[in-house]
Amino acid sequence: MKTSGQLGTKIFGNRSYGQKTEEALVSKPEKSGYYITVNFHGKALTLIRFGWIDASDWKPQKSETGQAASLTLEVYKYKLLEIPGRYRLSAPIGVMEGIGKKTAETFAGEGVQTIYDLLNYEGPNGRIQAFREKAREQFAPEL
Repeated sequence: MKTSGQLGTKIFGNRSYGQKTEEALVSKPEKSGYYITVNFHGKALTLIRFGWIDASDWKPQKSETGQAASLTLEVYKYKLLEIPGRYRLSAPIGVMEGIGKKTAETFAGEGVQTIYDLLNYEGPNGRIQAFREKAREQFAPEL
């Protein structure tokens, strides 16, 4: 199981996830296997996924001093299945692509802070309405 409390949908491992052992005799825990990944922000679960991740899917940070390993977009798209559910509706709108800090602040001024708020928005703001349509496509299984 891997978790991330950052706003977004990515999961990170320790840098060691993406490194190979230099000595055949050194034993490291196997990093390949079935994973449950959980993204959360504050007290809200934002995304739960399940799937097989190979040890070679973990890419270490390029910097020698970096401590993280990440996954490629292909892993997220083809190897980790999203588990739909109403839990995702309490996620902050910042989990949606294209909504950064400034946009989230603007939307909050209109009472839109969560995916649920966005889906139920009926005001005149065209930008919020456009994101509402994107949210309806992205979160349709949760409705």
